[in-house]
Amino acid sequence: MSESHFEKARQWLRARNIQRLTWEDVDAFIRDQEFDRDEYFESHTVFRHHHADWQKEFVYADHVRWIAVYWVVGGSEGYYVHVETRECETQKAELAFLGKFWDVARAEQAANMLQALVNAATW
Repeated sequence: MSESHFEKARQWLRARNIQRLTWEDVDAFIRDQEFDRDEYFESHTVFRHHHADWQKEFVYADHVRWIAVYWVVGGSEGYYVHVETRECETQKAELAFLGKFWDVARAEQAANMLQALVNAATW
């Protein structure tokens, strides 16, 4: 992740006066960066089902140790970006957001920018 991604994420947080990052903020960042204009990028259905008020939840809730953001090659087409929470004690992962891209460079950019955002939110 380049320093510019991290600084860009910090500027985005400061411009919106965000003290504690929520999933709604992550969703807004995805829209602002236009990562949803490819195929899709949205909160995962199961995550929304298990977290009725998911938009207001803090990304780093009490049980969350870290957030993992990465891209993978799709099984039949495209590239997918995963945003997952990792719990403190159990190492349990929960998929929070999923995005699909046709271009590997866009998937890589989205993963890097979102990882920078969740990292910047811890400072």
